[in-house]
Amino acid sequence: MGAGKGKADPIDAHVGGRLRAFRLQAGMNQTELARALGVTFQQVQKYEKGVNRVSASMLARASQALHTPVESFFPGAEEGETQQIDPAVASRGREMMALLASLDPKRREILMSVAREMARAD
Repeated sequence: MGAGKGKADPIDAHVGGRLRAFRLQAGMNQTELARALGVTFQQVQKYEKGVNRVSASMLARASQALHTPVESFFPGAEEGETQQIDPAVASRGREMMALLASLDPKRREILMSVAREMARAD
């Protein structure tokens, strides 16, 4: 069931990894998220590493602070998948989101089609 003492449970590690990914996508640092959650930045570090479990109420607060549905923390959790996002990629993602928002819907869809094709090619 759980991991051994001192080792993160795979599901807790997954949820923590998703928390980190969503925090980076939102352009927040650990201190800003900690302030929104009412905890210390050290606690956010522990959540992100899966060392401390994120309670249901804390997960609800995090989803509100990060504008992310609670259920988005769990895809792939049963397999222990963890999505790690490079901070440089997250920064470029925020830039891309701003650029997409500035386009009309037709051009936005064209750009999304190009991005999908490029991702498939890799």
